Amino acid sequence: MSTGEATLDDVARQLEELAQTIKALQRSGELEASQLAEAVRSLQKAIGAAPEEEEREARKELREAVLQALERRGPLLPIELAAVTLSLPEEIQPVLEELEEEGVITIHTGPRGKWVTLASRPSRFARR
Repeated sequence: MSTGEATLDDVARQLEELAQTIKALQRSGELEASQLAEAVRSLQKAIGAAPEEEEREARKELREAVLQALERRGPLLPIELAAVTLSLPEEIQPVLEELEEEGVITIHTGPRGKWVTLASRPSRFARR
């Protein structure tokens, strides 16, 4: 790669800076800013660079989906939670770890493997 070519990370970083500039223009009342914002979002999606805000929102939605699934269905395997929330196991694992650290859920190891429960609800599958 020549020194004049930008890497994908460089492009993503530049797009994020452009997005911040556009947000500032929107706040100042520039009319064309909304059109530019849409163009930036399209470019970010095209290169796979989701803005941090979108990533946080997606993570929040996944957390809510996990908690709702546990409330409705009771104890579940991590793989079942991934299926119920239409997520991949590697996407759901960090969310489960966060929720466990926060004391919202408990991950039990029992004779049938790992089970996830809401922290306030004991699992009948946990080893005693």
